[in-house]
Amino acid sequence: FLIRAACSRSGDRLCSAAARGDGEEVRKLLDAGADPNGTNSFGRTPLQVRSGLFSEPSPSCKY
Repeated sequence: FLIRAACSRSGDRLCSAAARGDGEEVRKLLDAGADPNGTNSFGRTPLQVRSGLFSEPSPSCKY
């Protein structure tokens, strides 16, 4: 449980930095060993968070 909680916090920090576009913080976390494919507490990777993959569609988007 403790290992999983530590990984989740690390994933949350990396995802938060990615969402903010804070490249310096992302680099620091990766250099410190953060898993670039790790997930945050919502199960999303930093790439998914940064790309907005889970954001709501634009109102102008037609289905």
